[in-house]
Amino acid sequence: MTEELIKPFEVTEKHIVILIPDRVDIQITREYIKKLESTISSSHRSIIIKTENDFQLSSIYFGFIMTVHNFTKTNNLDLSMVCNKEKILKMFDMLKIGHLFTVYPTMEDALK
Repeated sequence: MTEELIKPFEVTEKHIVILIPDRVDIQITREYIKKLESTISSSHRSIIIKTENDFQLSSIYFGFIMTVHNFTKTNNLDLSMVCNKEKILKMFDMLKIGHLFTVYPTMEDALK
């Protein structure tokens, strides 16, 4: 059941792009990490988390993002996020997590 909730990754030579899932819980987060482990290769430099327009940050999504962050650090990868919602950006600023990953307004900026 959780497998159908896992959104497909966009994999390029240097990046793995994951879409924030519509629903998150501990099991879904574990499935995303398993999928990352089976997808990653030595040529990948970063993981990019891409948000949808209706994305709303909550503690459970924050936990998902931090789990992916820990995965990137363990695997010596960079983490970035694509988000242009002012409300989310203000929350990131308030939480002072800008040093953990870079937030880009567009996918084109993140891929540079």
